[in-house]
Amino acid sequence: AYGGWVVRTKGQLWMANANGYPLGFQTSGTQVDIKPSDQPFIVEIKEKLDDSPKGAVDPRMVDVIETRISKLQDDGFYTAKYGDRRTQLVFIGVGLNKDKMRKWLTKALLTEEESAAMGGVKGWRNLKDPLFGGRLAAAHFEWDGK
Repeated sequence: AYGGWVVRTKGQLWMANANGYPLGFQTSGTQVDIKPSDQPFIVEIKEKLDDSPKGAVDPRMVDVIETRISKLQDDGFYTAKYGDRRTQLVFIGVGLNKDKMRKWLTKALLTEEESAAMGGVKGWRNLKDPLFGGRLAAAHFEWDGK
């Protein structure tokens, strides 16, 4: 299908129904491992800090998050629209057709129109959970600040 075969895959996924946390993703041969990170996206922490009452947050925490964001921006991994939310995958294989793979992976992305039709980000929580039977959205849609 992709002009070759994938031997190994690794990286992280940003799934709409797990908007607050990246999912680690790796394959080796026929083995597949997908699991949510226990660390939220940095933008999730920043949003909670920004929403906190003035003086309620330790300024050192703010400095740490701002330093992390600055480094991510310098490395091209933080945008104004999405923060550090992203899918980043590496495929290792033989005779892979990058254009075909990119085309199929792009089809899996949530479009702006689809997002708007479900009421924006808040509606993403209601998307079907194809991997964890609904537990993913319940536990990882947003960071609770703990």
